[in-house]
Amino acid sequence: MKEFNRLILALLISLIIWAYAKLNEDYQFVHRIRVEYEISNKNLTLLEGTDSVTALVSGKGFDLLKFKFENPSLFYFLDGSKLEGTLEISPSNLKPSQNVSLNPIQPKVITYSLDRITKKILPVSPTIRGNPKLGYIYLGWSVSENVTVEGPRRILENLDSIPTYPIDITGKTRDFEVLAEVFTEGLNLKVNPKKVRVFIMIDSLITRTVPVFLGDTSINVKIQGPSRILSPIVSLRGSRFGDSIFVEVPENVIILESPMNLKQKGY
Repeated sequence: MKEFNRLILALLISLIIWAYAKLNEDYQFVHRIRVEYEISNKNLTLLEGTDSVTALVSGKGFDLLKFKFENPSLFYFLDGSKLEGTLEISPSNLKPSQNVSLNPIQPKVITYSLDRITKKILPVSPTIRGNPKLGYIYLGWSVSENVTVEGPRRILENLDSIPTYPIDITGKTRDFEVLAEVFTEGLNLKVNPKKVRVFIMIDSLITRTVPVFLGDTSINVKIQGPSRILSPIVSLRGSRFGDSIFVEVPENVIILESPMNLKQKGY
């Protein structure tokens, strides 16, 4: 038994010595490194900037294990004295600091641009995905409130509204309300509030036959549309323009059948 224990101990010592020797050898691998920025001027924000670089990381086995475990970023401090520029890439910018070499690097330099921070009140425009159940129709949405958006001036100047993450209406058969999150991913924007109540309008489709009055005469037509719009309709008004007959119908209402060729126009 003692001989067996000695053998195991010898094997462990040999393994430790072998591992130590291997970890002191040089290795290399390709790695994508994040780029992070800190801006001292609180009135400025990052408009555009290189977000990552690809580098051949070289070093001793011990150092590369530490690099893999800590997964450092390239960190750059910007004082705002220049609104745009380029920066050289160096291992000294790695945080946590690392004892490795980065060569070659793509791209070789990183670029950035800064912009003034501003605020703007914007309406929310929900993103709708899917379709209601067959025999039903999506009529639209309403939003409870506007939101205050803070971010780069040049981005906010081009925004008239801000979307939400997609709201799925697949298979829906009635109105419903949802608390939707405002979409800001990749836009470097802050929004308050981050979520808004969105009311989604969905109605059943119904079919009715109603008269269309054309001066002293009338014809019957079959129309289809949302229940809340079609139910109050008792007749439609038509008009002649040359050889054409136009019928005034509400939005989302269509003429299914008619004794003659009619053209629809909105109210």
